[in-house]
Amino acid sequence: MLQDLRYALRILVKQPVFTGIAVLTLALGIGANTAIFSVVNALLLKPLPFPQPQQLVAIGMTDSRQKDRTELGSLSYPDFFDYRSQNCTFSSVALYRTRAMALTNEAGATSLAATKVSAEFFEVLGVQPVMGRGFARVTKAALNPLRGPSD
Repeated sequence: MLQDLRYALRILVKQPVFTGIAVLTLALGIGANTAIFSVVNALLLKPLPFPQPQQLVAIGMTDSRQKDRTELGSLSYPDFFDYRSQNCTFSSVALYRTRAMALTNEAGATSLAATKVSAEFFEVLGVQPVMGRGFARVTKAALNPLRGPSD
């Protein structure tokens, strides 16, 4: 066995181009597999960082007038209030919307990803805010019936 290893090393030293290609191929293969596993582990294998993540359900709407109806859109506020008041299936219901926002200061504007949430958001996820307290619940009657939220 030791003699075979010495012979292999002699051959690799005599052919540096072949050795370089073999080492590079192995390095790329190991690196690609590590990167793919990291993504799969983070997205598919690790559970969500919430208590009982298997009980979370997303509800949304699609626009039947659009040809590509694959993207699930968020509910409108009136629809959310109706779902919440008539809910007899889920323990609690929350609304969230992800939007791009602009943060401006003296240096200029910066685009940020922001998420608007309803008061029940932390309750649904089963977590507490890191700082401060949760939100006060808003009823449908509290909204101005003539002018809906600008969302």
